[in-house]
Amino acid sequence: MRELTEREQNTLEFLGNFHPTVTVQDRTVKGYMADDDGIGKVYLNSRDLRAMATDLESVADWLDQRADQDPGER
Repeated sequence: MRELTEREQNTLEFLGNFHPTVTVQDRTVKGYMADDDGIGKVYLNSRDLRAMATDLESVADWLDQRADQDPGER
């Protein structure tokens, strides 16, 4: 099995210092995120990460389309 690349590790750190959990079969990473109550522990599983990746790709497409339709300064 491959190791996470440095870029992948940096992305997980950027998102909230996420790291794979000890129980491999849980397919989760654990990190920290802020909300209205402060900073708390968050677990994301492989399904959550795939959904997030799809959503982020869609947001990136939306940003590109918005910029392409804006006649403003570049």
